[in-house]
Amino acid sequence: MGGIEALRPHQRGRKPKQMKSPKHPENKPTSSELSENGRLKAEIVKLKKELYDACLDAAILKKAAALFWNSKHDGKR
Repeated sequence: MGGIEALRPHQRGRKPKQMKSPKHPENKPTSSELSENGRLKAEIVKLKKELYDACLDAAILKKAAALFWNSKHDGKR
């Protein structure tokens, strides 16, 4: 290939082995699905708050146990 033919645009890269399938339009959620999504999101927020509180309690108990252990064993070192 040379001359004017080389200046014309041509396809780059490897040719696809299969034809791409057309994208199917996504179904829009119904009102009951939307309300279900809202309920689930509210439950997730509630559970995240409970998890945060539990982690905070665990951290407080861990520090209290360390303080208690140190005060109990101060004279025995």
